Amino acid sequence: MAGNTRSLRDDQKEMTRLRFVSTGKKLFISQGYVRTSADQIASEAGTSRATFYLHYTGKPALLAEIFQAEHVAPLMKLIERLGAAGPGDLKALNEWIRAYAAHYRKTKALMRAWMQAQTQEGAELHALSDNLLQEIINAIAEQVAAANHALTPITPGEARLRAIMMFAQLERYCYYVHIRHKEYDEERALEIITTSWAHLIRLEN
Repeated sequence: MAGNTRSLRDDQKEMTRLRFVSTGKKLFISQGYVRTSADQIASEAGTSRATFYLHYTGKPALLAEIFQAEHVAPLMKLIERLGAAGPGDLKALNEWIRAYAAHYRKTKALMRAWMQAQTQEGAELHALSDNLLQEIINAIAEQVAAANHALTPITPGEARLRAIMMFAQLERYCYYVHIRHKEYDEERALEIITTSWAHLIRLEN
């Protein structure tokens, strides 16, 4: 029992961390990554710079934690539902793709901050971004493999290639609309992506 008991210091440390997360998220969204400093995050969280660096190696680490929780984790849960939206059910597949686009729209400000951070921080965040991208591609590839398992087994390489093509289509569309602010007929765009995904998911299509 004693080993499972949290101390007051542990609780205070967690509360401080949560303040950093809440404050960092607010600032990254409202003013972007470049204009947000570790000093500002610490000040608005009601702590000191020294306290901030007891919790994080710097603002890239804080943004990475926030981005993982707010964008990547929900996206991975959404991908788990992709198998239920089979290629034969275009309506369900279209609804899934719409859900992805809605999630991107919801987190676009954090996505913009993440892109700014990669440009400013270089290799430190590029490696992490690559790892996150691989997780997403692998998750989609698993769904592609599962969709073909009972019909024509698909090689891991083929499933992965199709997953890359699928993700590139949808992610780039969301990027141009929500980050670059390009205007397209969303109804038609997502309809086209749905048809493309239906063909890419199944070998027989």
